[in-house]
Amino acid sequence: MYSYKAKVARVVDGDTLYLDIDLGLTVRTITDVRLVGVNTPEVVGQDKEAGLKAKAYVEQALPAGSTVYVTTYKAEKYGRYLADIWYLPGVADLERIKKEGRHLNKELLDKGLAVPFMVPKQ
Repeated sequence: MYSYKAKVARVVDGDTLYLDIDLGLTVRTITDVRLVGVNTPEVVGQDKEAGLKAKAYVEQALPAGSTVYVTTYKAEKYGRYLADIWYLPGVADLERIKKEGRHLNKELLDKGLAVPFMVPKQ
């Protein structure tokens, strides 16, 4: 488990984002993460409308360039790191986000945009 300051690069869908992660010592990486513990509908197929609604919520909450606090865990079968994300709209100060931030994973569950999901053991 590792925690970092990151910026949102792009929202893929309700539970997958690309983050520009600050690894420290001026080292950065852009990688995709999957929110741990939640599953949102896909943005294609029969659940497309619900999937687009979840994606729109995340895009509204975390526009590209937004600062977030991310804790990453192991990578899942598609190579995405599982992650918890905290944010505070309009705030870039990491310490403030840590203290006052909103937990995106929990918000998606609370708003009915996601269902609980445990990644199966591989």
